[in-house]
Amino acid sequence: MPRTLAANDLRRERLEEAIEAQLASYPYLIAAGLPRPKRQVWITRKDRVDLFFECESEILIAEIKAKPCRVACVRQLIRYLQLLSAKHTKVRGVLIGPGISRAGMEVMLSSNLEIRFLELDVDIPSSIVLCRECRHAYGARMSSCPKCRCSEVIH
Repeated sequence: MPRTLAANDLRRERLEEAIEAQLASYPYLIAAGLPRPKRQVWITRKDRVDLFFECESEILIAEIKAKPCRVACVRQLIRYLQLLSAKHTKVRGVLIGPGISRAGMEVMLSSNLEIRFLELDVDIPSSIVLCRECRHAYGARMSSCPKCRCSEVIH
């Protein structure tokens, strides 16, 4: 039976929510030293960011997409960063998704804002395991923990 558009939207929404929950619990999968973020933070009456990190005098926001990121996704993140720049001296953004279009990458690179793209299953694991030895989360596709090299995981 073919999937309906509503079923595809629901599946995409669940994937985004699962990745968001995973990164909120293990923010070091985005970058070392990140504190735990706030989730689903309203920055205006209409705009809500997926993950909001407060790092000393700096703000980092992460937007998560289950579909490849196009120009609209990049512009959404740019808009959020511009809104936050009015209140904070340093803001950065991370767009996370399974890929980015060439046009989306061009818009991102032409921006004067600090934005990175992290690819799911390349830079950010979509499925993780926990190391039995050090309790570090890492990509389930890896054969051992990148932190302590232990190959035993918690099930």
